Amino acid sequence: MSQISPSTYQRLVTHLRKSSKKITVVEQCCGGLISASLMSIPGSSAVYPGGTVAYNTRQSKKLLMNDGALHHKLLHPPPPHSSDGARAADEYVLSKREWTRNVALHYCREMDVDYAVAEGGAAGPTFRYEGMSGGFVAVAVAGKDDGGEVTVLKEEVVRSGSADREWNMRYFAGEAGRIVCEAVGALEKEEKEKEVMGGDGDSVSVVGGWLDRATKLRGDEGALKEMEKCDDAKTVVLRGQADALFSSTTSLGLLPLSALPTSFSKTFLGRDPITKSPFFSVTIGNDITLDEIPPHFEFRNSRANAPLLPPHENEILLSASAFSNFRNAHSHCPKCGNPLSAGDAANTTLTCSACQSKLFPRLDPSIIVLVTTPCQSKALLTRPYRRPPRYHTAIAGFVEPGETIEAAVCRETHEETGVAVDMSSVRYVGSQSWPFPQSLMLGFRATATDEVINVDEDELAGAAWFKKAVVERSGAVVDLERRSVLDEEVARKVLEREEGLDLLIPPQGVLARRLIDDWLQQR
Repeated sequence: MSQISPSTYQRLVTHLRKSSKKITVVEQCCGGLISASLMSIPGSSAVYPGGTVAYNTRQSKKLLMNDGALHHKLLHPPPPHSSDGARAADEYVLSKREWTRNVALHYCREMDVDYAVAEGGAAGPTFRYEGMSGGFVAVAVAGKDDGGEVTVLKEEVVRSGSADREWNMRYFAGEAGRIVCEAVGALEKEEKEKEVMGGDGDSVSVVGGWLDRATKLRGDEGALKEMEKCDDAKTVVLRGQADALFSSTTSLGLLPLSALPTSFSKTFLGRDPITKSPFFSVTIGNDITLDEIPPHFEFRNSRANAPLLPPHENEILLSASAFSNFRNAHSHCPKCGNPLSAGDAANTTLTCSACQSKLFPRLDPSIIVLVTTPCQSKALLTRPYRRPPRYHTAIAGFVEPGETIEAAVCRETHEETGVAVDMSSVRYVGSQSWPFPQSLMLGFRATATDEVINVDEDELAGAAWFKKAVVERSGAVVDLERRSVLDEEVARKVLEREEGLDLLIPPQGVLARRLIDDWLQQR
């Protein structure tokens, strides 16, 4: 079961009280969990007068301020233009996004509050369209600017690979808390707990960390053997160095550990933080066939499809990939050349039996930066080789030995595109594990001192400045896809369908897209 972080809502209430702001909430999918999370914080009555839970859509007109238009759009979403199940499902998601945007704006005006949050979606276990295999929620936050005008501050669609209603409701309520905090500025320095500090002393937003890694159990062979016997032990199945087992385009294909041969070498990844159910991973060769795989499960490229997973499944897959890649890259001791073997019961380290050297998984620090013009009207995006046509992303590269990450941002930008960056503008945004093969991506925003591009053709296929309207359209198109646009065939079909589309940008779930969305939301 997903966890709603009390600290998120504590941070939100603290921020609202300090700034003397009030907020209201309209829930359609989360069943009052957002409101309950707010009310559980001492002192929240000063900032939260109350909210609305429109659970039974047919009978909720009076709960929606008796507004016929809002109720009609909730009850009767626009019919899909496509007969394709997956496409119709995506259009349904967009209709929910539009509904939550309108509701947030309406409630912020009519309730005369500083902020209004609206959410709407589907939690399962059944869904309106055949193309939907997991839940989703659209969240919109509206607020008043300095002049009193009400605008949408932030909106986001959160997807889940699960059809478990209770799990989804809790997960969506937790994500809604994060989205609201980001929208109202509750993640700024004075509001944050001292969790992670940036280079300039400011605290920064951290995403992930769902998995209880239970590091103290990695050497406890007895405890691990007992966990292997658990009925709820789940396994990530990797194939070769590139693929993982998926149950759908947006859901990881976790198998019961009992369904796999006991002879397989297993890695203990950690536990569910609530249920304590253990997670393991196994890596099989490309020539091995498993008999216990459900018919709809299939192997997909991990790198291309991991971003489409819910955050908790993304973390599990990336952890499994990191340990697998580590073992694959280190078969012999770097000191004496003798073979290496498992260094602990969890199979997360390696040991040399000859010289007793112990090896731990290595991370290579890499920067990824979105460079914009000083006025924020344009962003510099690059076109890598070995990517689909028109696919552009943020600038990325490794940090050199003896180099600071800020210097790496400036150097990589200038080396690859010829554009100079103002080092004083470099701002840390967040990080992401990217074990392909062993990177830790550090994300930044920065501004350029000029717009002259001189591409290093040994590194890039191209680079260009793009205006917000162009990038926003690309993001909307990419978000409709339930498959990764990093796949050549998917990208080709998108470009054929969307006439005049100037570029494709990364999907949600990767750090490059987070940097782009951070820029797009700046007005």
